[in-house]
Amino acid sequence: MQALIYLIFSNQKVKYNMKKSILLYVLLLIPISNVNAQLIKEPRGFLKFGTGYYLDVSSTFDDYQDSTSGISPEKTVGGKTIWIEGGYKLPNNIIVSAHVMFASLKREYIDLLYQGQKYMVFHQNYAVNFSYEFNSSGNHKFLTGFGLLYNIRSTAQADYGVEIIDEVDDQQLGINLNLDYYYQFENKFFIGARVNTIYLISIGLEGFVFSPIFGVKF
Repeated sequence: MQALIYLIFSNQKVKYNMKKSILLYVLLLIPISNVNAQLIKEPRGFLKFGTGYYLDVSSTFDDYQDSTSGISPEKTVGGKTIWIEGGYKLPNNIIVSAHVMFASLKREYIDLLYQGQKYMVFHQNYAVNFSYEFNSSGNHKFLTGFGLLYNIRSTAQADYGVEIIDEVDDQQLGINLNLDYYYQFENKFFIGARVNTIYLISIGLEGFVFSPIFGVKF
């Protein structure tokens, strides 16, 4: 009889210890799960890129005319662009990123020698951007930002029908203004659209970029 009572008591004690251990394990697991959930929910790093349309508006407010031909530069010219950007969201939710853009377009000559012909214009744009993301908890996200940029402009000019790439024509400092919209998928990939404004200090408004966005967060 005593052995039976001891066995029952021992089983009850084992069950109590098991329940106590399970409860302790659950209590320890909750904060770890919350931390992991936060890490999964809000990744800090990202990489995004796009290719689209570049609109050169540098001559929009320019009244210059060639003294011989009397022809003025085209006010606006369209071209192609490709860009890539990578960055990191800081604890204060400010996003710091590095941005590289390349653009190419064709402009008409305004002198008599090459009248009717076109030459290529190339832009290389390097910028450091500071941005803020709205609606960070939802799938539809908006991002606004500005940055400091360094722009290199070069041309490929015609020499009696043969195009020769010149040395760099111009190097400018400026400001980069971005407006992004994108949809965030559950697998950390996102897709959207961008409008980028390029303003050069010594020239003024230089151009706009209209492009889709493809990216991933990590």
